[in-house]
Amino acid sequence: MKNVIIYERNPEILEQICKILLSLNIYAKVSTCESREVFLQKIKTVNVDLFVMGLDQEEMEQNIGFYLTKRVREDGRFTVTPIIFVSGIRNLELYCYRTFHCYDYFCLPLDSNRFYQEMQKLLLDEFFFLRYRKLWFRHKRSMYSIPAGDIVYAETVARTLQIHTTTDCIVVPYFSMGSFLNQTGYGGIVQCHRSFVVNLNYVAGVDVRNRSVILLENRGKLDLGDYYRENVLKALWLAP
Repeated sequence: MKNVIIYERNPEILEQICKILLSLNIYAKVSTCESREVFLQKIKTVNVDLFVMGLDQEEMEQNIGFYLTKRVREDGRFTVTPIIFVSGIRNLELYCYRTFHCYDYFCLPLDSNRFYQEMQKLLLDEFFFLRYRKLWFRHKRSMYSIPAGDIVYAETVARTLQIHTTTDCIVVPYFSMGSFLNQTGYGGIVQCHRSFVVNLNYVAGVDVRNRSVILLENRGKLDLGDYYRENVLKALWLAP
């Protein structure tokens, strides 16, 4: 059974969200919280699969609008748990993606059809969030949103991170491999060399003798470092 926690102080918006979730006809427990105290008490004892967080102007003016979200992300159980924001404040969307790596941000009035579709994906498919979690990177004056599942591999070249996706190569200057791995929160991407990480879904095989990782669809090979070899083989179920 899926556990969903909703924090929303506006009763009309709360009722709308609950109706959409109930209409999915999914075996899930939906808990509603209209106060910070109830929310914090509930997450102490519940293993949550999805958070729906309301943001209102009054809380933002009191500098407590993101207090609960920060507490959620600081809890090791919820580092990559999907968070969806629902708010009438439009200029906070980018901040929420970059700071909390939220799954989605819905501006009011709530688009019921889109909200229904996203809830259906998250609650029906256990691994949807990990595959399609949006990763945000800054390049010059642009922000890039990349679904984790579209990343084939990434490499560092002359203090620059190059993210190779199924359709493109995104260059992020002065961005380390360690920072990239910390931001992904996606177990399907593993480090195979000091300068390379690879998405296991795009690995065709490993050539241990020639120290290389072979990619699917003739995408080439990546170097396999001795230090990372065992971890890669275990991730691919090729080692005990």
